[in-house]
Amino acid sequence: MVIISMFLLTGCVNLKNIQELTYVLCIGVDYDEETDEYIVYLQAVNFLNVAKQEGGREPKEVPPWIAVERGQTINLAIEKLYQVSQPALFFGHQRTFLFSDTVIKKKMNEVMRDLGRNKSVRHTVYLYGTDQPIKDILNVQALFFYPPIYNILLYPVEVAGDTPLIKPIRLREFTSRYFEPVGGIGIPALTIDKKSWETGDKKYDTLKIKGGYFFRSKEFRGYLSRKDVTGLKWTNPSPNYNTMSIKEDGQAVITFRINAPSIKVKLNKKEGKPTFTLKGKADVEIMEKVKDLPYKKMKQMLDKELRNDIERTFEKGMEKKIDIYELGEKWFRYHLNDYQQYKKEYGNEFYLDRESITDIKMDVRIIHTNSYKYKYK
Repeated sequence: MVIISMFLLTGCVNLKNIQELTYVLCIGVDYDEETDEYIVYLQAVNFLNVAKQEGGREPKEVPPWIAVERGQTINLAIEKLYQVSQPALFFGHQRTFLFSDTVIKKKMNEVMRDLGRNKSVRHTVYLYGTDQPIKDILNVQALFFYPPIYNILLYPVEVAGDTPLIKPIRLREFTSRYFEPVGGIGIPALTIDKKSWETGDKKYDTLKIKGGYFFRSKEFRGYLSRKDVTGLKWTNPSPNYNTMSIKEDGQAVITFRINAPSIKVKLNKKEGKPTFTLKGKADVEIMEKVKDLPYKKMKQMLDKELRNDIERTFEKGMEKKIDIYELGEKWFRYHLNDYQQYKKEYGNEFYLDRESITDIKMDVRIIHTNSYKYKYK
């Protein structure tokens, strides 16, 4: 009876071993305007090299595997790659979508519709953009010849040494804000750094976030560089390692590390064009001091630079009609009647102008001076 029962049990007939699948970790998407076709790149990693890192053995260079195909849609291009891929493709461990700047500027609405309809797409994947050739980005490995799963493209939170000004964003968060009529949302822009690292006499490529592509109400509004968005470091409530310097005569005199800043938006005027007050706080510590400054003067310079930082970023956003601090969200969420009245009076006119921020109130505490001695007042 026992033997008969064993044959009647359901087994894992379709279970595949790890070596029987091709694990796709990143999908790159470009668009050819001349042929009206999408160009799809799949990046797969040889997990044998990953296992070597875990075992502590000496790593050796094992480049990622990259497939390329064209199609009228993204799905049609991937379908062609299914036909030429053995072992079979598996997308259950996909980490990232990487879009070319052509896709971001001209085809994002179509791409977002396709991703929303596809039940196979994991909405926890990260989104990036780039103006570099996608294949070049996908071929960049982590330091020490580690495979790409250790670089910022595939594990942005786990491996990033600091907190980027434009944070890596997951598809679910981007989708929820992409279709909103107010606010703004950005996709980090990746580039290849070719000069910082080298091994022996050979330069070693690494990846970095150089800026972001910003959208408002399903419309691409423009690209902003890291230098343009320095004020965003004050809006990230998580512990981070962003720094800022105060300058005298154009030269940095003191550099600070910023710890867990936060900003709250207070809506002042609700009718017509809204106005806002920014209220925030942050703890900072001195990392390096080039010149002695009295504590009171240092604090005043810090407060002034902080305000300038926030205002500069707001101005850069205004130039491209980007709500960089998402000021309009509270207005839209909690004062919908006022928002609808504004739409009747002003139509599609941007709801922010240079007078929208009436005041910036920041409480900044210097919590540590390291080995530098100061008398706190």
